[in-house]
Amino acid sequence: MATYAKYLETFIKRHEDELNHEKENKHYITDPHSYISFLELQVEKSSKAVFLTDALAEKIDMMQAQINTLNEKIGNTNKLYQIFESSKEAQVFFFHISYFLFYLRKRIIGKPKKNV
Repeated sequence: MATYAKYLETFIKRHEDELNHEKENKHYITDPHSYISFLELQVEKSSKAVFLTDALAEKIDMMQAQINTLNEKIGNTNKLYQIFESSKEAQVFFFHISYFLFYLRKRIIGKPKKNV
């Protein structure tokens, strides 16, 4: 029941608002000064909306520039990581080569003999 009462209340309020709006429109038709002031208010509202839209567009452009900068930084970080990984692999490779060379040297030369 509460939902129906709320619906009825909303309907009545909307209907009253429409009637008031029609009365205002009739008033604007008969009184040129109030119509001019109404138009001035409408122009002011549309000007505010345009300024707000421009400000939001500037903010979006700034955010897009920040996003582009962050994307570049992420790309550079990925490149540095790849360089680091390849360097690490090279270090492991050189370690294995040096160990292999040490092993070969040990096998070829053998243990030094003690002079007694």
